[in-house]
Amino acid sequence: MPALAKWYLDGVTPAGDVFIGYTGELRVLGLRIPWSEWTLFSAAGAIEQRAVWRRSIPAEDPGGCFRWSVPALSVEGIWRRTTGTTSLTVPLLETPDTRIVWEL
Repeated sequence: MPALAKWYLDGVTPAGDVFIGYTGELRVLGLRIPWSEWTLFSAAGAIEQRAVWRRSIPAEDPGGCFRWSVPALSVEGIWRRTTGTTSLTVPLLETPDTRIVWEL
């Protein structure tokens, strides 16, 4: 039976840039297909993406932070869990017939 494990980490800079990182693994027919990727939506409207066929599970430390490092993607960071502290909606893409927003 196929199985998918997926994690994501996100963040918004003070300038309004949005970073979304994903990593995971698809298991199907005895194969393991890992991947890691990120997308950066700049406040100016540019979108940048990178991906590799490697899995890198975020590690949780005793303080409740998550560390994620994918050297092949030039990504390394520490994420702190936040709940109920902010309510932020950041537009990622807007066209005459489409609007995509990221809500934190």
